[in-house]
Amino acid sequence: MPDAYALSQPDTRADNATREVSLSPRAVTIRRRYQGIAMRLVVLCAAYRGIALRPVTTGGVLRHEIALLHRDAELSVTLADDADRHTAAAACVRWAAWFGLPALQDESLALAAPTPRRRSAYLVKRRRRYALRRKPGFVSPAFV
Repeated sequence: MPDAYALSQPDTRADNATREVSLSPRAVTIRRRYQGIAMRLVVLCAAYRGIALRPVTTGGVLRHEIALLHRDAELSVTLADDADRHTAAAACVRWAAWFGLPALQDESLALAAPTPRRRSAYLVKRRRRYALRRKPGFVSPAFV
């Protein structure tokens, strides 16, 4: 695969309804104009979840879309689509290797696990600071 790619994608919020996307193994650059203001976003590839292969039905025709997924849907990029699932799966694996990201079979797999709460299981068993003074222990018979 080459060192960089350039794509033009539809963007409903952009002024001319398109955005220019430059792809490299290290970063994704998105350029568009919004209300007359030129915008350029550079997102590191490490910020993306992975490459997803998902079925999409348009006009009654089933196609398989390969997308670079980000938590923010505005930053997700559609890389390719194909009618043949096996060809799309092979392309998905190639894109994942090129970016160094995991290949996901469905967007539902790309949902990140919720971050653990601050008080995790190992902290629950620990005594709190104010309770340490009242910690039960051995009482000597001299003080009874």
